[in-house]
Amino acid sequence: MKELAFPLLGTAMVALIVVPLSTLAAKLLLARRSRSLEHLPRFGSSANYLLLVGPVLGPVVWFVSAGLHQAESGRGLAACLYDGIGSEACWDALAFSLFLLALVAGGFLRRIRQSFAVYSAHRRISGHSSYDERLQRLRCSHQGLRRYRVVPVRSAAEPVCTRGLLRPVIEVSEDVLDALDDTSLMSTLLHELEHARSLDPLRYFVADVCLQLNPLSSLLRSEVARWRLAREASCDEQAVRSGADPLCLAAAIVQASRPAPAPVAAAALAGSGNLKALRLRIGLLLGFHEQSAQPIRQDSPVIVGLCSVFFIGLLPHVMGSGPLDSLHLAIETTLAWLVLL
Repeated sequence: MKELAFPLLGTAMVALIVVPLSTLAAKLLLARRSRSLEHLPRFGSSANYLLLVGPVLGPVVWFVSAGLHQAESGRGLAACLYDGIGSEACWDALAFSLFLLALVAGGFLRRIRQSFAVYSAHRRISGHSSYDERLQRLRCSHQGLRRYRVVPVRSAAEPVCTRGLLRPVIEVSEDVLDALDDTSLMSTLLHELEHARSLDPLRYFVADVCLQLNPLSSLLRSEVARWRLAREASCDEQAVRSGADPLCLAAAIVQASRPAPAPVAAAALAGSGNLKALRLRIGLLLGFHEQSAQPIRQDSPVIVGLCSVFFIGLLPHVMGSGPLDSLHLAIETTLAWLVLL
């Protein structure tokens, strides 16, 4: 049983000490960045997203990689008091890495199950119909839209949204299809195209899981909501720059608005349906109608995210696993001292 002491206590210390400290640092950085940004869509950048998910994913990736580094054969540490010192693998560190992975994987699986239950209850794809023919005609008229599925739905909780964590699908309810003309519908699809290109359903889902796993999630919840609003405003602007009519897009947003919480794993056209947020977006679109939209520097969220994970995971193998060594040694020494008492 004592062999599980470090994996259990180490995981608890990462979750209850390291993650909260990282959250406080991220909150301060986000507050500083928000004061320096005058244009709302710029807050929806990949850098700010990393600050939102980093307090959880950053320590987990680093400590898991450091634990694997410690567990490599021939790298036994003096910290492994119960495993002995020498060339044997440090199995405590390996178990610690597995426990951390299990903690995060449990959070992801729990949210996937909850999201699937909501998704199954409301989503009913209609068969071949005039709705489908109309959507396919508009889809084929735009080169970017051809890469993604665009489907009509019935009884949907979100009238217009992009779903799918790895393979985004744009869904449009039949009610919205009846209410919008082709210009408004095309403007709507161009907005959702920006969500699909950036894999926003996946990013929204990961951010939600990180909030669930963060003991100080209350500090970042408002920042996540603001980031999602900024993403919606950014997609509005990019849609206008791609040819969407600002007034038609504004009308479509109003048509799709519902007084419901923002979906966890979907990028809905109307966002959370918050009245203040809708007014802000409509005001920005009216501004785009009167003058050219301000350019936004585009990045690739997928490449930025993968490079960040790779860099953090590589650090312990290049610079050593000092923080984990100290944590490991402190826990093992404390336990040995308690046994002597």
